[in-house]
Amino acid sequence: MSPVECPRCHLPQEDHAWQCDGCGYELTQDFEGARSKLRSQLASARIAFWVMLAVDCGIVGGTIYLATHGFIVISVPLVLAALGFTVKTARRLSVLREQLLLLDRRHVPLPQATVRG
Repeated sequence: MSPVECPRCHLPQEDHAWQCDGCGYELTQDFEGARSKLRSQLASARIAFWVMLAVDCGIVGGTIYLATHGFIVISVPLVLAALGFTVKTARRLSVLREQLLLLDRRHVPLPQATVRG
């Protein structure tokens, strides 16, 4: 994703951003498209989070298994990288939820009128 510049404050923004993080300028008027992009990114972030959590559990389980068999080998860079990526995906998940909630609060779709007859 290449960064897009905000026309008001000139801060770089991601392609999928619907609003500038610095000044709040709305970069897109296609709110349904922005909602669908945010929902799909939220789904992929959830998958990445759960996969990384499973990898972390596997690393911890493998370390415990090796320790019970007399091998005390801990790869600190591997553990730190896995935990760091898990924290990064959790943060991304939180940011996407917040953006989707903010978009839903600011641009509530109008209610549909029904005719009873």
